[in-house]
Amino acid sequence: MHTQLGRWAVFMLLLVWAVQVQAQVPRPTREDSIAVKKMLDSLSAFKLLLAVPRPYALRVGTDVSYFLNGVFAAPFGAESLSDNLQRFYSSVQRAEVSAELVFNDNLYALAADVGYASVTRSSANPRQTAFQYRNTGSYFRLGFDYNFFQKTFDDQAVNLGFRYGRTTFSHDLIAERLSPAWGYVFDPSKNFPDDYEQTVPTERLSAGWIEIVTGLRVRIWRGIVGGYTFRVKTMLNVKGENRLLANELPGFGAVRGALKISFNYHLYYQIPLKKKRGLGKISQ
Repeated sequence: MHTQLGRWAVFMLLLVWAVQVQAQVPRPTREDSIAVKKMLDSLSAFKLLLAVPRPYALRVGTDVSYFLNGVFAAPFGAESLSDNLQRFYSSVQRAEVSAELVFNDNLYALAADVGYASVTRSSANPRQTAFQYRNTGSYFRLGFDYNFFQKTFDDQAVNLGFRYGRTTFSHDLIAERLSPAWGYVFDPSKNFPDDYEQTVPTERLSAGWIEIVTGLRVRIWRGIVGGYTFRVKTMLNVKGENRLLANELPGFGAVRGALKISFNYHLYYQIPLKKKRGLGKISQ
């Protein structure tokens, strides 16, 4: 009898303890549910990234920032003044075609750019420092973008990725040798001699660089997609430099240091490669 009462007492104590422990365990909140959902979404995106690549859409377009730069610069003329004595002239022609092949419900994309650039920079006044530098060539970029908004919108994207760029180009320089270093003594009362002109003949070069990029893609109307790309570039190498160092690189821009930052605007036409299941998906 006492043994049976003891067992019932132990059972009741265990029951009371279990109820107290259950009461002390915090119930999941809405924030906890959201955190779990985000974790599951990230695991789902990772699984989709490792899945068999399935084409979603093809975007084909161009970089319109080159055109916009020309429109905004046109009212101010092709020349810029550094002071009252010296004038710098620049003539820049650029064109670029871009393509993005999007995979797995807009999760990631393979990107490619092909372009051409022709740059002429010169100074005619004063005569002692007159020069003309010309640079012409073509380039390409290849890379990969990951879309962090894949779970939010069908067509829109906030991308992070990288690019490898390569260019082949030629450049030359015409400059005056009107300085004591070339044996010339300046005399303002005399005319400048024509035989003090120095020409560095055309050199053919190639160069490579890498970029870390981030950008935005937004559907504007029907198949028209707009966006921008922010680039942080670093030079890898320049091959073929001899007497003249490269001042410009097609697709890279002016060479001023180890890092270069640029900002480009794009317009694309998007060709769907997969039938959509709805108008779009917006997470709550």
